[in-house]
Amino acid sequence: MMQKYIMKTNREQQWQAIEALMKDHGATRKNISSCHKYFFDGIDLGGNFSLVDKFVFYPDPSFDGWQQLLDEGVGGPISDADFKTLNQYLCGQLADYFFSIEDQNYYFQATFGDVYDSERKFPLRINNESSFRKIVLTENAIFFILVNRFSRWLKGKEKVEQGVLRFNYKYFETLLSVVEKTPFSDKEELPDETIDGSVRPKILRAGIKTILKFGVMENGYGIDDVRFSAARRVTEIMMDHASELADLKLFYERAIANAARN
Repeated sequence: MMQKYIMKTNREQQWQAIEALMKDHGATRKNISSCHKYFFDGIDLGGNFSLVDKFVFYPDPSFDGWQQLLDEGVGGPISDADFKTLNQYLCGQLADYFFSIEDQNYYFQATFGDVYDSERKFPLRINNESSFRKIVLTENAIFFILVNRFSRWLKGKEKVEQGVLRFNYKYFETLLSVVEKTPFSDKEELPDETIDGSVRPKILRAGIKTILKFGVMENGYGIDDVRFSAARRVTEIMMDHASELADLKLFYERAIANAARN
């Protein structure tokens, strides 16, 4: 059993944000009502909820609660795609459902640990299986989610709290020695995907450059102190390994030159 954790997300405020998002996406009043009833009371009014819907809307979003859902509330086997999605949610993508950053970070650390481990087990049993499955996200996929969410947070253009990377520097550093180095390349043309098929290198490279951009800014220029400090720390970690990361040093030098011009 996981250590007892007190959730920090305000469920009423979370629901208000979810409801507003559903309305923006054209959800019907009936659908919103069904989700509301499930979100607060766990009652399925026939909303045809998928497993991943039930997971993010579950009224007790704790490891104990989610385990009960997987043991009792899932009719039939869980697909590999759904299992992968559950992995992604606990890697920081619960931000899309307005979980607080403290909760996202707790879920991340309880799932992935302090350092990268390719043999790490997922903390929830699937399909009443007797043993725990291995986490299916590759090192490249985890790295992408961490960088992508962190760079969005640095830009500050979205209302959701995200970027669990800023609480997991040690984990991030252990990824640098095992991830594919293609996204750190300055080549104009990059492969469409990493070798494991999990990441588009160009998108990841853009996230890395965003971190460098904010990491070399003068403190207080265009960014608050919290973001500046986090970007600077991640930049320092990457630069400690620059000799192993293709053209990262070149990206860094360009970021400094651009900052000097602005």
